Amino acid sequence: MVPEFGKNGPTVSEQPEDGKRRSPMNRKIRFGLSFLVIVAPFLLDGLLYYNVHTAVNPGGEIRGQIDLP
Repeated sequence: MVPEFGKNGPTVSEQPEDGKRRSPMNRKIRFGLSFLVIVAPFLLDGLLYYNVHTAVNPGGEIRGQIDLP
């Protein structure tokens, strides 16, 4: 499920503080051609964002919508 622009969606990939990947999706989505094939349509539609969660703000410390100029 990919939400509309400005809405939150499910976690697809995690980047923990220690850099060790734990999310099952990280095993499926690798950076490379397959990653671009999966992500490119969402990027072109303005549906990607990056959300940083911390211990102090577990609901999200900062969120940035990724959009092309």
